[in-house]
Amino acid sequence: MDSLLVKQLANSFLKSEDAALAKYHPDLGWKAAKHFATRKEKFPLPMMGHDAKIFNTYMGLCNPFYLHDNIDLAINLSDCPTSSLALNCFLIQNQPYKWIAEYLNIPEESVIAYEKLFFNVIDRQGDKLYLAQIVYDKGRMEELMPGYFENTSLRKLALRAAYTTKDRDLTCYLLGTSNAKETKATLAKYQSQDLLESHITGAALSATKAGLMNQNVGSIAMMRELSVSSKRKPQKPAQHSDHIAAFVEKQWLETIEPHSGVGEFSDTPA
Repeated sequence: MDSLLVKQLANSFLKSEDAALAKYHPDLGWKAAKHFATRKEKFPLPMMGHDAKIFNTYMGLCNPFYLHDNIDLAINLSDCPTSSLALNCFLIQNQPYKWIAEYLNIPEESVIAYEKLFFNVIDRQGDKLYLAQIVYDKGRMEELMPGYFENTSLRKLALRAAYTTKDRDLTCYLLGTSNAKETKATLAKYQSQDLLESHITGAALSATKAGLMNQNVGSIAMMRELSVSSKRKPQKPAQHSDHIAAFVEKQWLETIEPHSGVGEFSDTPA
């Protein structure tokens, strides 16, 4: 459903204050079908194209005789943590219905029904706030807080990795659905020290520009020390290295040294 249809559907059965928030619920289609079927009320809006899956679900809930097999399977998939996570990860990446169906060995019509009912994101890829609410409900700053991995569910970590990287092969690896050959190829693609260092440095510079570099907590402190260590270590000549080195030097002089304790970054104890 696009944003306009979502708004119209939400207003048709929710109170105004709830309807305003309903646009951030990816399972609005299922909630609407269940609401009107349970109350034996007429479905309020015409549903066209793939959105007709919502109306078909409503009909099937009113009378099981009309419940299509592909919709019944979609409902069962939503109750399975492993299946629903795999579908969510591929859908948030905007992977084609056909590819998802073939890869997971699920009928394409069931994938479509699942997306329309339980994880409606394909039609709303341009709605950045909507996608951010699903993936980073507290913002990406959460990743910089202490105990992030311990306090975040594996489902959220997998979904965030899928959304952030948009890497289908890496997502398959994290989900455990790739075979030995695919796994080896994925790991080989990321087996680069330069790539790892660039990510660490990028995270440290981002934290600095956001005013977080002097916070002595968790991963932020780690990024600060890593950035200082990389500054001291001889670096290979790299493109654009001059202005990066100047930026790190400026941050060192203006923000890190004045706030660091005696001997905090020294090689020998004070």
